[in-house]
Amino acid sequence: MRSSLVRIAALSLSASAVVVATLAPMLTAAEPAKNLIENGDLESALPAGAAMPKDWTLFAKGEYKAAVVEGGHAGKKAIMLEGDGEFAVIGTGMRAIDPKQRVTIRGMLKVEGDAKATIKFDYFDEKWQWVGSTTVGELGSDTKGWQAVSLMDRAAIDGEKAKHYAVGLAITGKGKAWFDDLELTAGAAAATATAIENGDFENYLGKTPAQWWIGTSEGGKATATISTDAPKQGKSCLHFKGDAEWAVATSAKVKFDANKTYIISGFVRTKSGAAQIKIDYFNGNEWIGSTLGEDVYDDEWTAKSVESTNDYSEATHIAATCVGSGDFDAKFDAITIRVK
Repeated sequence: MRSSLVRIAALSLSASAVVVATLAPMLTAAEPAKNLIENGDLESALPAGAAMPKDWTLFAKGEYKAAVVEGGHAGKKAIMLEGDGEFAVIGTGMRAIDPKQRVTIRGMLKVEGDAKATIKFDYFDEKWQWVGSTTVGELGSDTKGWQAVSLMDRAAIDGEKAKHYAVGLAITGKGKAWFDDLELTAGAAAATATAIENGDFENYLGKTPAQWWIGTSEGGKATATISTDAPKQGKSCLHFKGDAEWAVATSAKVKFDANKTYIISGFVRTKSGAAQIKIDYFNGNEWIGSTLGEDVYDDEWTAKSVESTNDYSEATHIAATCVGSGDFDAKFDAITIRVK
């Protein structure tokens, strides 16, 4: 396996697929968490004559309409986007970006027809011009029923010049999308500037983890999904399953200083096959090598760490990579990085 892994190309981190993770702070949850979206469950009365809650706006390219309707997820009501066109976005109010905080949006989403939909962050500069977005992807009608969404903002990465942000409820194509139980919370940004994005696997769209990309050896197959079955910590972990000489689930990249040592740690367990955590090195978007970890073969949570070396002094970035080989059925959780 070791010789095969050394040859792993960064299939899942090509220039067209990568969102480069510059240094980003981690979120420390606020206690108690206040919902910054007023009427996020859509159960309160709307302003007189309004189709949506106060300060919510609809921007569309196409024939779309928005309305609060019966048939909510937890309560009686939800907000529905319906129509046909290029796209439509409901903005749930513009807010100033506080560099000392990061915010997380959680909600429920359901889609019908040929449309796709998502819940995302949109970023705007000081002149209120759109400069970028953070999303975990889109949900189609092939995924039935209500699906949970959880996403942390990446304003420092995806909207570098942004001064404001808005939570967007978005649809593309022809069909309907329902949104409900929206909760926006803020927490203080930790002092450390280096982090593995979504290393706790608490950000997702349905079963898809945010900020992780999949690749396999030729002819291999693998899936990476969110699991709430006995995570090591928190509410969820990564379930990585497949059949391949090697398969990888790779995090967004972190800036690398060859004069420092980086230790990537996490927990691993596997019902079958072998699993490990490794470090991948990149010069820009080009993969240049790996430092391999130790394989795990047991179905008990096992703490594992791998330390960077000075073999890749030309590297500008590194990434944490979860690896499976053979007919594997593995789980990973609490992937972190420490610099010394």
